[in-house]
Amino acid sequence: MFVPSFKKRTKIRSCILDRPTELEDDDDYRRACDRRSISNRAGAQLASALLQDLNLISPENQAAVIDKFKIFRKRLKNRRCINSTHSNEIIALYFDGRKDETIIKEIVRGKSVCKTIQEEHISLVEEPVSAYFGHVTPNSGSGKDIVFLILSYMSDNSKIKALGCDGSTMIGGAPQDISSIQSQQENSNSLQQLLQQREEETRQEIERLTAEIRALKLQLLQYTNKISSNPTALSC
Repeated sequence: MFVPSFKKRTKIRSCILDRPTELEDDDDYRRACDRRSISNRAGAQLASALLQDLNLISPENQAAVIDKFKIFRKRLKNRRCINSTHSNEIIALYFDGRKDETIIKEIVRGKSVCKTIQEEHISLVEEPVSAYFGHVTPNSGSGKDIVFLILSYMSDNSKIKALGCDGSTMIGGAPQDISSIQSQQENSNSLQQLLQQREEETRQEIERLTAEIRALKLQLLQYTNKISSNPTALSC
């Protein structure tokens, strides 16, 4: 007859009994709720249900019941801590722009006059989280002005590994397009060059692993032939 073992469950129960009100303080629990998109209300219900199954919550004793606002405060604190640690780690920066009509004010003969002009607005998006980073307004639509303004807009661009765009040629001809200017920047490489570099590293790693597998197969074949020709070598 099979008798199930409850040693692991007893160990978990003993750990929670030592600190029943600190279940929501666990970093793993908060990360699991964020990773699975679990709401604060659902997270509080799951934690309270677990404590109730372990007989830590009863109609007479409800001191260990976890509130949704407590889950919210702990998750918010964890997110702020992570954001302050990794806020400047931008791996790639993508941008796209369009010409839009903008209303400006000019002083003509001592009077304020509204005037409509066309300006180039560039929106910046950081990757890999696809978050809005900001926007700039260059003096012209040339690739040189756009890249210079983007790099000057950022306080620290040493961590950027790629700079991506829609790939169209800007005003000024081929020498002034985005791809040619990207290759001239000291702290940013083109996205295509980055992908080619990663592809080359992956290919070299695959070739190295393939060579090791072939060497192991050859050694195994030699060892098998040695045993077949001399069975007493196995006992030695």
